[in-house]
Amino acid sequence: MDLTSEGRAYLDDLRPILPHRYGTASRLTQRLPGQFTRFWSPTSGAWDLEIHVEVPEELASGEEDSLELGLFFLDEAGGIVSERRESLPARRAPAAVRASTVRGAQSVVLELYNEKAGRAAALQRSLGSVPDKGEFASDLMVVKAAEPQRYRVLRGAPWIEPLTLEGAVSDPEVGLYFELYGVDAVASWYRLRAEVEDQDTGATRPLRIRPVGEGDFHFRWERRPSTGSPTGEFVTASLRDVPPGDYTLRVIAELGERASQLVLERAISRR
Repeated sequence: MDLTSEGRAYLDDLRPILPHRYGTASRLTQRLPGQFTRFWSPTSGAWDLEIHVEVPEELASGEEDSLELGLFFLDEAGGIVSERRESLPARRAPAAVRASTVRGAQSVVLELYNEKAGRAAALQRSLGSVPDKGEFASDLMVVKAAEPQRYRVLRGAPWIEPLTLEGAVSDPEVGLYFELYGVDAVASWYRLRAEVEDQDTGATRPLRIRPVGEGDFHFRWERRPSTGSPTGEFVTASLRDVPPGDYTLRVIAELGERASQLVLERAISRR
């Protein structure tokens, strides 16, 4: 049995308006705030995903209860290509998921479901395609500020603590981790700078940044790409002079000889 063609069309019209649960029971869901980051894997030629969310207060019914965490890869029509489930305590705490994209997936949904409360929250993001060639970049990951002078800048290092970006960022400094791909083939150097753009007024404000191993903050830094592998960057950005508000935080990598640039963005709030 299936829906009639008219019923299917009606359901397709409702999808952008009423989110629904991707688990076994059909339920309305609330929005799940979180930070979704894509990194390219040179071995598989696909995206590696890192998703960091905060369990909403409405789902945090206590340590004795559990949440079902579901990760669903969807095709272009919204059908489930692959799914994964696990349990975690129903307490107010960050939750992190790592996964790699699967063939045919166009978007991904991370869902938290509390059966006792009968409530669910979901975060959905489009995956996009991996460029066939040329220079490109990962998403921008906002993390806690750190001083990792004695460590290599490497994704997954223990000193990298991603933020869920649930609520406003009050820290005077944040860390920014990202990866650049293919830049060693087109430029022997690149220049990094950062800024925030006020989402209400459109006004931009440059930020002082400090790459790993450097002692001072400056508005611009010249860097050299790694050879034969992704170039990972960890820079600390000063938000001390950024007033409360909603912003787009932006990092720009200007590729030396090419006079082109890669732009990475993330929405943040200040308080």
